[in-house]
Amino acid sequence: MQKNNSLTKLKSIAHFLKVSGRYNFQNYNLSLFIKFLEEDSEISTIINNLLSKYPELKNYAKNAIEKENDRPRFDGFERWVAFCIFYIQEASVNRGNSVIERFIVDTYDKKDDDGVSPKLQFYNDCIEPIIIYLELQIKQKLNAIYILQRYKVLCEWYEREDLFKKCEVNITKKHLAKYLFDQGFTYSLFETTVPSGRIDNFAFNQKKGFGNLPDAIIVEAKIFKGNNRDDILKVKNQLLKRIKEFSFSEGFCVIFNKSKKKIILNGTDGMIQDFSFLIENNKHIYFIVINLNEIFYDSTYEIKTIEVRLKQK
Repeated sequence: MQKNNSLTKLKSIAHFLKVSGRYNFQNYNLSLFIKFLEEDSEISTIINNLLSKYPELKNYAKNAIEKENDRPRFDGFERWVAFCIFYIQEASVNRGNSVIERFIVDTYDKKDDDGVSPKLQFYNDCIEPIIIYLELQIKQKLNAIYILQRYKVLCEWYEREDLFKKCEVNITKKHLAKYLFDQGFTYSLFETTVPSGRIDNFAFNQKKGFGNLPDAIIVEAKIFKGNNRDDILKVKNQLLKRIKEFSFSEGFCVIFNKSKKKIILNGTDGMIQDFSFLIENNKHIYFIVINLNEIFYDSTYEIKTIEVRLKQK
């Protein structure tokens, strides 16, 4: 699986920060770290989604900066990471305060029993959990992408002729739902009713936590026959509603292309492997097109294209 460029850059910044050991916001290092968290399109989506779950921790972080001996303790790893992010955000606008002496009140200017300096302890307790959390989140996302990338290969190379004859329900729901179950999701549901409508595929794990698979993914699928570009826009809008409703940061659109035209998606924000992705309202929507028509595998046929604009002017 390919490396993630955003995570690689962030790790490089964190390594420079650790080596320098200078964590005051009059210094460049920590400002660069938090700026990258806030401005990188992929990482900021994960961060903003996390912080939106725990908005009350912003005041905890502010108090920890302004009041001595007022750093809270949290049992959950996710809550702790959210607090750490809020903490360095607050420290960046309270430049007169030393970041370390407020974060590690008891051990400032001395080494603890294990011989760990306050600077290294601050890195271990505040910076490194953020890196670990982001790495796990990105790994889960890449694994979901890899699973659906393999699904594209399965459909196009091994089951194309059979799928081309099937109706939408049997392709977009039953076939894909079984595949997701086979890949390790404890439950893979199709036609699941939620307040905003029906989700084509909603797969989730019984055991929550930071495993190789995401806890849950939402996939909306559609057969495209070449007549109506709006079909793709509709499934995109449906997916956006679903991921907002569940407070997910991302979702997946699978387009089963039965037409004789190659689909060109315009207005996307980037591409990961075979997935074009779109960012709307801080949510990532990934698109994968599965070509089922036999003409795509006939080298003598000149394939025409059809363009679909995903963002309205």
